[in-house]
Amino acid sequence: MRETKVSSRYARSLVDMALAKNQVPQIKTDMDLVLKTIDDSRELENLLASPIISSAIKSTIIKQVFEGKVSKDVFDFMNLVISKKREGLLLSIAYAFVDQYNVIYDIVNASCITAQPINDDTKNIIKKDLENKLNKKINIQFKVSEDIIGGIIIQFSDKLYDASIAHQLKLIKKELINSYISNN
Repeated sequence: MRETKVSSRYARSLVDMALAKNQVPQIKTDMDLVLKTIDDSRELENLLASPIISSAIKSTIIKQVFEGKVSKDVFDFMNLVISKKREGLLLSIAYAFVDQYNVIYDIVNASCITAQPINDDTKNIIKKDLENKLNKKINIQFKVSEDIIGGIIIQFSDKLYDASIAHQLKLIKKELINSYISNN
């Protein structure tokens, strides 16, 4: 579970502090680092979630991993979370922070899947087109999947634009089956 009410509340308090201190971009950068670091390290994530390991050891490890790499405010916030015995939620809190940041700054996360790698000019055209259509900033991830055969799939919010050849073939197959059934 990526976000819980508790994680959302902790993230909200960090957002409020960042807004009050006018340090939102710096805190966002720091939380991106926290998110990536914990998300990329199963060992660190498990260590933070472990009820067997003491808070003192967890604080020491957080210090070794993050001190000097994140702002004092984020470092202090992480230690506060540990002191409240919520360190297992640090990853979830980081995700919740990024989600709340995106809402505040009207940023939509999107993914774009193509069968072949596309060049930077095409990526920029796709991004700008989405930004113009949605009237929001777009944070887009580009992926390659040969499974779609050709074309493009774009997903954002709860919307899916599937112009892949694989999708078109599925539609044709479905139409042929329906046509066959109705004729027999």
